[in-house]
Amino acid sequence: MILFDPFDPGKGNKQLKQLYLTHFVPPDISIAIVSITETDNCRLISLFISIVDEVDNHFGDYNIYRGLDAIVAQLHRTNSFLQLHKPWEVKKQPEQSHWLNCILSVTIETLRVCGILLQPITPTLCDKLLSRISVPVTERMWHHSKETFSSTQTKSLGENTGQLLPRLKAS
Repeated sequence: MILFDPFDPGKGNKQLKQLYLTHFVPPDISIAIVSITETDNCRLISLFISIVDEVDNHFGDYNIYRGLDAIVAQLHRTNSFLQLHKPWEVKKQPEQSHWLNCILSVTIETLRVCGILLQPITPTLCDKLLSRISVPVTERMWHHSKETFSSTQTKSLGENTGQLLPRLKAS
């Protein structure tokens, strides 16, 4: 599964359709971090937690490209995490539902934070992304990106309006 491939935005749709969800249950963050740490993904979480400050520093120093690079690197790490744990296969094992929720919560939380951080650069695309993952308009300010893993309640996903980025056609 690919969250985003800049050369082929449609890549990974087959796995996404297998995983189609209308809601997810975020796990208790302490349990999620223990689960992820046990699977050698501790770096993903530590980098995720520090990304907001890193991007804030880069943007504050007018090094926009460095901030964007940090965001894209985090998205690539999350892609690797998703591909490694194959939630579309975990979903087939009901006894693994907690692990599935953990994988999806980390992924969706990464999308939420990166979507908030990217709003000044790509406002329309980020609005579409944040609406799809049900982030209220009132919770899309920069300071909300620092409130990571703050909910443990079941969340409904927003309306599926199709691909965020359509596949580019060769001319």
